[in-house]
Amino acid sequence: WSLDSPFLSGRGISLAKLPEGNFPRWSEQRRDWERAKGREKPCGEWPQGGREGRPAPQRLAFGGTESYRCPECGEDPHKCPDCGEGFGRSSDLVKHRRTHTGEKPYTCGECGKNFSVSSNLIQHQRTHTGEKPYKCPDCGKSFSLSSNLIQHQRSHTGEKPYKCSWCGDSFGRSSYLLKHQRTHVGERPYACGDCGKRFSQSSHLLIHRAAHSGEKPYVCLDCGKAFARSSNLIQHQRTHRGERPYKGPDK
Repeated sequence: WSLDSPFLSGRGISLAKLPEGNFPRWSEQRRDWERAKGREKPCGEWPQGGREGRPAPQRLAFGGTESYRCPECGEDPHKCPDCGEGFGRSSDLVKHRRTHTGEKPYTCGECGKNFSVSSNLIQHQRTHTGEKPYKCPDCGKSFSLSSNLIQHQRSHTGEKPYKCSWCGDSFGRSSYLLKHQRTHVGERPYACGDCGKRFSQSSHLLIHRAAHSGEKPYVCLDCGKAFARSSNLIQHQRTHRGERPYKGPDK
């Protein structure tokens, strides 16, 4: 059989993922096929297992599929011709190359938005269907993304796995750590298009831009008064409820 044999492809057998040492009959065909596809192997070729006393490529299991890595140099076999990054599976290389080409072959049937990876399309479609398959076992709250559930569960456990290397403060989300680290390095990536003033957080930029536009998006439902900042609205609403959280000294 050849590498393109219908007998093999019809049974879901991919010789591109089989180590040569275990299939010596197809070793030469495989090398020719790899060269034809332009996929260079680390160390020149896959090492021959057994006959030359060298190990065959290592099998690495990932979610029911297999990936391979050269046991001699530790490199992944599928190299990106644009940036040189290596991958254990050819499918991962295909996904990665879309970051260079901008290709987005997966289209949402509802709104027409395109995605480079099918999993991102599935996640996006939940914004249309409202599906939230990931449920918190502690409080029952549901989420559309598993990553959001993981972040939420930390509110129950108190886990803060993201630690600042400068001061040791810990955070429950990587985004919180990123914002915090800007206080150490002085980074301010968000610039105002009107005056050029820069901010470390996008929320601070939004508040600042309201000063230029005069926009007051936070409206009191009791009296209709509007505010540029949500914190000012919260303070104002306390006047309706008679709250006085900041009490002065007793006279």
